[in-house]
Parts: sequence; structure tokens; C-alpha cells
Amino acid sequence: MAQGHMNDLGTVSGESFVNAIINDHGEIVGTAVNSVGAATSFIRGATGFKKLPLIAGGLNNGGVIVGSNVVANGSSHAFLYIGGQSIDLNDLVDPSLTLLTTATGVSNNGKIVAKGLNGHLYVLTPR
Repeated sequence: MAQGHMNDLGTVSGESFVNAIINDHGEIVGTAVNSVGAATSFIRGATGFKKLPLIAGGLNNGGVIVGSNVVANGSSHAFLYIGGQSIDLNDLVDPSLTLLTTATGVSNNGKIVAKGLNGHLYVLTPR
């Protein structure tokens, strides 16, 4: 295997990246933790890192990001971030179903894998 090229993307002030996701267009989403272990996710753009309003779990080629966020009552909910807007995935499914706590992946055709409060995995398919 031939040697490749490595670019140092840096980090955000006072935080260390613990994971990252890259799509086929080179968009990068990563999660960093600070000195007390608090996590924050960022997207890497032309001007550096921009904070995201959720903890990222997945990224597709359309730039759609999924993950989780803590809501007003203190519980973790699965979220979708698209076009600068955060959407609670629980608002998009039948409320009689289990609470979706985190989304961990999103396919290029929009299917989302999410974990429920009951420990099960679910696939959400857009209409």
C-alpha cells in the first residue's frame, strides 16, 4: 500500500475529539469532550469547527446529521439535524411507541437507526 497524505484538522479550544464521521463529500462531524467530560459535537467547515445543537451519531452524503440531545425534562431524545434545524425524532413517530433516545446512523436514502428507551434498535423510514 502506498503512503498517503495526512492533514491535521486541529481541535477546538480545551477539548479533545473522541470520535468523528466523514461522508463521501469530505464533510466531517466529530464529538469532543472537555476536561470534565462534557461532550459537544462539531461540524468541520471551510472556516473551522462549528458547534452543533446535538451530540452527533451519524452523517450521510446529503449532510443530514442524527444523534441525541437532552430536552427540557432532562431526558435524552433522538434528533435529526437538517438544513440548520433540529427535529426531535419522537415528534415524527407514533407517540404510543417507545421513546427514541439516540439516533446512531442515517443512510443516504434517509433511513435512520435509533435506539429506544427499551433497549431495542429501530429503523425509521421516511415517506
